[in-house]
Amino acid sequence: MAPRGRRRGSPRASAEDDDESGDSETDETESDVSGSEDEGDGGDGREGNARPSHKKKATTTGGKDVRDTESDNSDNSMFSETDETEEDEDVFDETNTVDDVLRSVDAAAGPGGSGGSSHTGPAPYEILARRKREANEKNKAAFLAELKSRGVRDKDVRQWHGQMDGRNPGKSQNTKLTSASQLLLRHQIVKADLLRSNPAFAVFLGAANKSSELDKKKAGVGRGRSKKPRKTARRVVLDEAALKLGEANTLYANGSAFWPRAVELLLEVIRLTPNDPDPYHTMSMIHDETREEFSANGDTEEAERYAKKALDYSMIGALLKPRDTDTWYHLAQKARSGKNPRAALFCLAEALKNDSKPYSKHGKGVNNRWQQAQLYLDIREPRKALEHLLVVLDKSPGNAQAATRLAQVRP
Repeated sequence: MAPRGRRRGSPRASAEDDDESGDSETDETESDVSGSEDEGDGGDGREGNARPSHKKKATTTGGKDVRDTESDNSDNSMFSETDETEEDEDVFDETNTVDDVLRSVDAAAGPGGSGGSSHTGPAPYEILARRKREANEKNKAAFLAELKSRGVRDKDVRQWHGQMDGRNPGKSQNTKLTSASQLLLRHQIVKADLLRSNPAFAVFLGAANKSSELDKKKAGVGRGRSKKPRKTARRVVLDEAALKLGEANTLYANGSAFWPRAVELLLEVIRLTPNDPDPYHTMSMIHDETREEFSANGDTEEAERYAKKALDYSMIGALLKPRDTDTWYHLAQKARSGKNPRAALFCLAEALKNDSKPYSKHGKGVNNRWQQAQLYLDIREPRKALEHLLVVLDKSPGNAQAATRLAQVRP
């Protein structure tokens, strides 16, 4: 039996499987001021916990990116291309290893059941988020410099840079936004060549999932992938990780007596393939069910410690494949249930950032903003709450609940 969201016998670390994983459930919101559909609680009847126990039958999700790629006329801050599927950049490498993040998970949870109350360092998700921002800025600068060196006009580079930063200058100039494929084709740049110069450019190009006509022309006809892949060093590592992950999943399904060994194997998998989200999700499920056992026995301190580690592992996995907005809403509800408003705010911000149509008819953007406003008020940051309330009223005119709260907050 495999954990929820996995296909039996097809571990995520396999070299043959690159599909994204993620929860298909969404979570209920405290108060919906937008009139949009409420998120469900996963159907298991437990607050903030939508995953099955090891005794329950695992459910299988399609593992696909749940975003609707149709563009929206809202002021979405993320640059998205309607004709390409963006891949996620690797967070961990030889310089930025996973070890300090794993140490942060243990430190944040606290030794001996302290619940992390004495921990003052950054949370694991904060470390990863900072790494992603720094790497993205570095790669973006290199990418724009590469475009210029290949003859792309400064005007096009500035326009595209504005789109990636959310400024969308094309809207104010009544010009059509330029996609990556259009820009490269216009300047006779082969996407594959650009990726060979720097694989990190994949995050800006949809990772060449769809080749342009120019790519196909220069690549020639009849060249394809061999049916039997070469046994490269990377494939050996991925195969080893896949075997260990499969064994860990089996141990997890066999019950709590086998979980310590499962955790050991999962840590080995994480060190072999640190950018694969699946072992983090399984670690989260093991820690969450361990929390349940401590809670049932009345040990609240240990229950809180394992709840914290379960959330941390889930958020690391979500950051590695961040565009599943349902997962972010689920984790936001879980963080709120665990009285962790900062983590909840982070999850809500990620959900909004990765939603291609947050303010469409059935979008969740308005309710997301409302929840963030409430959380900022809870932690006594009224200025940030005010920013979100203003957006709520702008997107939902005549909203009496938001207007009342805004009057209470506004100085």
